[in-house]
Amino acid sequence: MGDRGSEILSDNNRLNDLGFAFSTLRKIREVKLDSFPFLKQSTDYALLLCIGGEQARGHHVNMNYILSSGISTPSTLIRRMAELEAAAVVRKIRSDVDKRNTFYELTDLPLTRVRHFHGMVEGLFTQR
Repeated sequence: MGDRGSEILSDNNRLNDLGFAFSTLRKIREVKLDSFPFLKQSTDYALLLCIGGEQARGHHVNMNYILSSGISTPSTLIRRMAELEAAAVVRKIRSDVDKRNTFYELTDLPLTRVRHFHGMVEGLFTQR
């Protein structure tokens, strides 16, 4: 019984951990849907990471950079960028040096939502 009893306890612990993990994933998904309604596709998420990551490093991102990122096909990237711009998630800015150059940056909308989401996720992992 000793070995079998410890196996059952170990299985119960694993199930509890799995239950907690999937419960946490479910909560994260709900928060994600509420906080980021503009992320309709995985491409949108990848674009947010691409632009936001470069913006955080102080770099500008132009359409050529986005198209060469390999995130998706050029037509999909152009379409998704237009939709993200229409949803006020990204905005075009013109270069101060050469007005023909256009760059993209994240607006305050996703930045505010990311900060809020970060706090909620931290709370999920500290509760148990």
